[in-house]
Amino acid sequence: RDVIQVTHVHIAFLVRRRFHRSTRIHFKFRIHSQVIAACGSAAKCDLARDKGAFATIDYSSQPLHDKVKAITEGRGVDVIMDFVGGDLFKQCLKCIAWEGRIVIVGFASGSVQQIPANAALLNSCSIMGIWWGEYMQRAPEVLQ
Repeated sequence: RDVIQVTHVHIAFLVRRRFHRSTRIHFKFRIHSQVIAACGSAAKCDLARDKGAFATIDYSSQPLHDKVKAITEGRGVDVIMDFVGGDLFKQCLKCIAWEGRIVIVGFASGSVQQIPANAALLNSCSIMGIWWGEYMQRAPEVLQ
């Protein structure tokens, strides 16, 4: 599972050229940045900290937006990797920094979110998707 998630990151930042070394990334792997890991349990937060996360948020027990804004001193995060979707995506929209990027990778919650266009407009943010399986068909060299 970790290999697939790292491959998503590779595609999102290196292949699609959307990564800057100074970027804060909201997901659970470190790639030359400060990672804020949002997890669905305290145990997963512990694991993310063990893997090197700068900060963790258990979104099942505390509001994601409030904690992200506190950690980032009100700025929000530059990049969000959303593997969960659904209601968590709505919370992520409130956490994105000005000109940030949200990368949709999956819908582990079982719910496919509707994206309100005004959220992208008000934050001047980008919302993009990465369909790993389609890269296998269309651009397998990217996964090498």
